[in-house]
Amino acid sequence: KRMSQLAGYDIGQQIRTAALQAEIGAFADADYALFKALQSEPKNLAARRAQVELSLRKGAWQEAMQRADAVLADTPDFAPAL
Repeated sequence: KRMSQLAGYDIGQQIRTAALQAEIGAFADADYALFKALQSEPKNLAARRAQVELSLRKGAWQEAMQRADAVLADTPDFAPAL
């Protein structure tokens, strides 16, 4: 969580932080980093895609589908969410 706090609201840094945290299995911290990234820009596609990927990595299939559906509802032509 400390890494996310240091990154502030830099979306790119938060996404990179989340990826590193997910690599070591710190899923709650990765969720927090992406949550923080989306606080400043709620519709950021890169952060939302990272949330979907994180949910898949955690094995939270239903959560991943809900997040992917939300991305597609907002941006139907966003191919990575398909």
